[in-house]
Amino acid sequence: MRVVPTEIGMRSVTLAIEWQRFLATAPGESRVVEDETRTVTLEEGERHVVAVFPESEPGVGECGYKNRGLELEVDIVEDPRFEDTPLGFDLWWRHTGLDGKPELRRLETSGSQGESVPFAFEPLALARAGDPYPQVSLKGEVQARRRPDGTIDVRLEALRWLKLQERAGWAANEHGEKVFSLHPAETVGLLLPSPHVEGEPTAGMAGLLDALGYTPAQAPPELARITEELILTVTAPSRRIGISIGCGHGNRCQVRGV
Repeated sequence: MRVVPTEIGMRSVTLAIEWQRFLATAPGESRVVEDETRTVTLEEGERHVVAVFPESEPGVGECGYKNRGLELEVDIVEDPRFEDTPLGFDLWWRHTGLDGKPELRRLETSGSQGESVPFAFEPLALARAGDPYPQVSLKGEVQARRRPDGTIDVRLEALRWLKLQERAGWAANEHGEKVFSLHPAETVGLLLPSPHVEGEPTAGMAGLLDALGYTPAQAPPELARITEELILTVTAPSRRIGISIGCGHGNRCQVRGV
């Protein structure tokens, strides 16, 4: 079997698989009985069954027979040069409500090379005549990998949650994901779609209203003016190397970090 990675993403790998099965026909001789080429895309940690070979003799399986199989599993091995260098994530949630004024919330976290780091902001009330509902919350994941050239590959995922009434639970509304590359300390933003488009609820909003027993006409009017932006800055601190120099005969010594 021959397996070649053709594309490596933040969470998945595309593989070109070539395999053959041989049947022994005589001592030292064989012939090809199966020959296949395929391309698959697998998430990290996911397994893929390439082939199953039934055995004719009774075995110990549940049905009285046993099979042999060929499978593979994907594991993305991180660059050891960056294993001990954490990545910092400075996240801002810019929420604009019915008054048109943005409200900002900040969250700082960190993760190792290639780690998927979850985050969740505290919910905000939409201030409808003093009513604490409806509320909106923003959650997601951020994942980053440093490259040898200094750039950083990032996957930023955001999911908006809404709670329309006290009796209702939190329900997912709209989802967004962005994969991009940036330099340390560079800032990018991910804008989620408005819950309403030209007065009509989006697919996610319509599904939420239906699940809660509402019609689109019963949707709180504040939802038509909501905008959500997730802003991210990634920091990758450079390593400092301590140098100790011993000097004799009364000479002065200097120690610097680089």
